[in-house]
Amino acid sequence: MDASSTSDEAALGGRMALPWAVALGFSGVALFFAGVYTYATRGEVFVTGLDRRMGEILARRAESLAASGDVDAALAAYSKALAAPFEHASQRATWQREYGRLLLAQGQYTDALAQLDSAVRATPTDLKVRGLLCEFYRQTAQYDSLEDAARNWLTLAQAAGSGVNVSQAQYHLGLAYENTGKLDDALAAYAQGHEADPSGVNAYHEAELLIRLGRREDALPLLESYVKIGEGARLADARKRLEELRK
Repeated sequence: MDASSTSDEAALGGRMALPWAVALGFSGVALFFAGVYTYATRGEVFVTGLDRRMGEILARRAESLAASGDVDAALAAYSKALAAPFEHASQRATWQREYGRLLLAQGQYTDALAQLDSAVRATPTDLKVRGLLCEFYRQTAQYDSLEDAARNWLTLAQAAGSGVNVSQAQYHLGLAYENTGKLDDALAAYAQGHEADPSGVNAYHEAELLIRLGRREDALPLLESYVKIGEGARLADARKRLEELRK
């Protein structure tokens, strides 16, 4: 093969390689921009998803602050969280409930009721928020409203088969009855609450009401039962009362 033939073949090869090089070059550019688009799209999806979860993220921060005892910071964080987006309305309602719980513990009753009412409307079967709403009415001595709220809680707790919630709802119902002069109804509510959960405070409150009514002998076994298996802040009071009755 002579030099001219070799040169012609090289030139032909170059002319044939050029379109392939151009094509590959365009392919590379296309792949690059496709990668950039995909990255940007996925980044947008990530940012959008993060934005939808911002309320949840901030609310968990508020919960952590509350657990550490930094109440003022926690209240501010909850307020900021509830102004941010949530993925689901039920998530917002959960944190409204917890914000309401903290407000209630701080005696900020107007703001607490606003949060709890909103949470009840969003998640009407949530037993926890029903209980907090009853506690709000108990603390603010709104006994007619407490009766209605406790009835609603009791109905939902019975439907859910939750003995603990039935017991607590009956306790709040008993308090409402007792403070509006319906003493027989109060005794019945406390008794049914005690039956639903013997470890609850219903036995103590039933016993105290029986003592007020002059039925000390009927109160004695209730106090003995509560002291034996009961729980809660009334346990020390129950022991003291039991000692008095035994004298």
